[in-house]
This record gives sequence, structure tokens and C-alpha cells, in this order.
Amino acid sequence: LDLRLFKNVRFATAISISFLFGFGSFATVYIFPVFTQIVQGFSATEAGFLLLPGSILAAFILPLTGRLADSLPAQLVIFVGMFIFAISVVLMADADVDTVFWSIAFYLFIGRIGVALVSPALNAAALAALPPADLPRGAGVVNLFLMLGGSCGISLLVVILERRIEFHSDAFTATQTAANTATAELLGSVRGLLNSGGVPDGLHNSVALDYLGEVVRAQANTSGFQDGFITVGLVSMVALIPVFFLS
Repeated sequence: LDLRLFKNVRFATAISISFLFGFGSFATVYIFPVFTQIVQGFSATEAGFLLLPGSILAAFILPLTGRLADSLPAQLVIFVGMFIFAISVVLMADADVDTVFWSIAFYLFIGRIGVALVSPALNAAALAALPPADLPRGAGVVNLFLMLGGSCGISLLVVILERRIEFHSDAFTATQTAANTATAELLGSVRGLLNSGGVPDGLHNSVALDYLGEVVRAQANTSGFQDGFITVGLVSMVALIPVFFLS
């Protein structure tokens, strides 16, 4: 790793964008399928199919976005691409168990458009800042920071999800008291269903409380993942700041 490359301000700026871009891009590839499996109960195959439409689109439009990177200012293409990508992630902040499959696939679809715009323009901006003799080393550094950002993105996102799910679980559990009328109504409804189904009276309370626990756990998972989407969206928004220094 040639540290002298970082003395070039434009190249160092492009590297910082590459890191943040890798953070967000890889994090979305992780969080979208996992969200649909844990929160919505999708199978692994169904969750994997979420990534397919956007990936196919990106493969087809990359030649076009590559031409755009050559014909338009790199910072403009990167800014538009990162903004589109960030919006696609933020839109998922309201997703829950009722969000339909194709809505999530559409958000991913939009995000891959942003990725296809950023990738060639970012490489072009980074390498254009270097003299020809430094291009081989510069290309390696760009890819290194992209992968490093992706690794950090997934690792940090997993920690955030675990902490936020635990936080929401504790918060929701603390509200499940006898004074909570909504909880009392829910437990009463479950007991009524159990009674009409012929379940012995001695099991009503335990089954109702177990169901309440599942409801709390599901809501905590949903809120935790929503926080995760907001985090990835904010990191992507932060990546817009150094774009202004590429000019």
C-alpha cells in the first residue's frame, strides 16, 4: 500500500467515498434478505430472489452508466447515484411484516440503479486524479477500500441490529403490564379463542402469554431492522459530503 497516494487530495476524497459506498452497498445486500426472512418469514430462496431484478438491471445498464461517467462530470454522476441509493434504503425504514414482496424488490431495484451509476464514475474520478505511473497502485487501493467498507458495513450492521433489537425488546416488554389496556385486550382475545377451541382452562394463561411474547419479539425485530435501514441510509447520505470536494 503506497501511502504517498493519499497526499493527493482528490484521490483521498475518492477513496473515502469508495469506503462509504462499499459500506452501504454491501450492507444492503445483507440486510434486505435477512429482513425478509426474520421479519416476514420468507424462505431463503424467496429472499434471494429479491436481489435478482436489481442485479439483472445493473448488468444491463452498466455500459450506459460507464458512458455517462466519461461524458458527464464524475462528481455529478456519483452524487445522483448515491442519492438514489440512499433514498432506496430510507424507503425501507417503514417496512414491516405487511410490506409486500414486490415493494421490497422495487426498493432494491432502485438501489441497484444508484450502484450502477456510482461504480464506474467513482473509479474514473479516483484514477483521473493520479499520474499514469500510479494508476496500477491506485486501482488496487480503490478496490481495497471498497471491500474494506463492505466488510465494515456488514460487521457494524450486525452489531447495530443485535443491539437495537435487544433495546426494543426490553422497551416493549417493560410496557406489558396489567395497566396496559391493549395488552389486556389481546390476552383476553387469545383466551377467548382458546376457550372456543376447546383448550383446557389451565393452559389459557400460559398459551396467551407465550403468544404475547411472540408478538413483542416480532415487533422488536421489525423496529430493530428499521433502525438498521435508517443507519445505512444515513451513512449513504454522509457519502454525499466528500463528493463536493471532487471538483
